[in-house]
Amino acid sequence: MEKTARAIIVDEFGLYTLYREKVVNGVRRKYYAIPGGHKEDGETLEETVIRELNEELGIDIEIVRFLGKMDEGNSENYYYECRKIKGEPILGGEELERNSKDNYYEFRYLPLDKLEDSDIRAIDYVMMVVNNG
Repeated sequence: MEKTARAIIVDEFGLYTLYREKVVNGVRRKYYAIPGGHKEDGETLEETVIRELNEELGIDIEIVRFLGKMDEGNSENYYYECRKIKGEPILGGEELERNSKDNYYEFRYLPLDKLEDSDIRAIDYVMMVVNNG
């Protein structure tokens, strides 16, 4: 089973997300994703989330705490509350390389007052961070 590690980061501007537009079977899907990615061989999940945020958004982070795990199909997704310690988020890595009209990526803050209207995955973990619980 594939493992991913994802960072839930909330600051005064909102939740850090990757806004996506993806064409699947001729239909354009628009959604927000929590940044993070696949665990590489020999890597801990904590190392994965730190590496992925540096690659995807060009930021250095520290892990505050482990929030939990969600299974989706063939994937185990591990969620961490994190804090940015250096850098300003800008799209990079594979997401920048693969970015196209039909497979679009963009860093976006998701305002906290829009969380309930979004289809963001792991909303329970996001709300734990927002509510500091």
